[in-house]
Amino acid sequence: MNLFSTKTTTIFGAAVLALSLIGCGVIDGNETNHSSSASIEGSSSSSGGGGYSSVGAEEGPNIGACIDADVKIGNQTWKKCNLNVMPSGDNGAATFSWCYFDKEEYCDAYGRLYDWATAMALPENCGKNSCADKINTPHQGLCPDGYHIPSNDDWKELFLFVDDAKGVNDGNALGLLMWTEATQHLKATEGWENCGTAARDVYECLDTYGFSALPGGHTPFSTDEVEFYHAEMYGYWWSADEKYNTLQENTKIKEAYNAYIPGTASPIMMGGAIKFDGFSVRCIKDN
Repeated sequence: MNLFSTKTTTIFGAAVLALSLIGCGVIDGNETNHSSSASIEGSSSSSGGGGYSSVGAEEGPNIGACIDADVKIGNQTWKKCNLNVMPSGDNGAATFSWCYFDKEEYCDAYGRLYDWATAMALPENCGKNSCADKINTPHQGLCPDGYHIPSNDDWKELFLFVDDAKGVNDGNALGLLMWTEATQHLKATEGWENCGTAARDVYECLDTYGFSALPGGHTPFSTDEVEFYHAEMYGYWWSADEKYNTLQENTKIKEAYNAYIPGTASPIMMGGAIKFDGFSVRCIKDN
């Protein structure tokens, strides 16, 4: 079971604590935490140390560059690739973004990782404060014209459409939103460490609807150094909606929702994460 990084404050709140999804450099019992003095990819970084450590495939991604296109699923039209644009910082917007393991090949294949304020093209202080008055409906953020950062409702509509069970598992004691039979239908046929029939068929990578979800991993918030985890294993995507954590008052206005697609038998989930975490972005077309 993976353990929490000691440098990481709340990642998914109770959700991640329950499932132990965030690693501290231990995968399958082998320590794989690497340090480097290389510069961090991107125009800015939340790192104070100037180095990075990583859990993942050091030799680079196991797939080629993603070829973007639109894919229609139900009444929605999504971009087929994770967003891979450098933030410009126009109008004082945040510019925190990274390529996994400081490798452009990861950006080409899995897209860039962004903190929430950068993805939303909002000022940096939106990472630690509520910016509800600055969120549009829909909210374009870094997405191209005619597209927007998906809201919770956008994600829920997608998951419900592809979920064989056609419903949310509302029996979860933590009150998380979970879709138990949607995972295999959204995962790309390549690019995941776990693809193929296992104990449960959610290990399969069927890409039934052409969404081609790719596991770009993530970089958790750190005041010390930038760390990367779980590329080719897990995918995390921002929602445009903020999350107010009433269980931990000190993080009440520092979280936003995100969608999580696992490479294991776990269900798709939606939960909250610190806005300074680095996640993928998948754009959806405006109605």
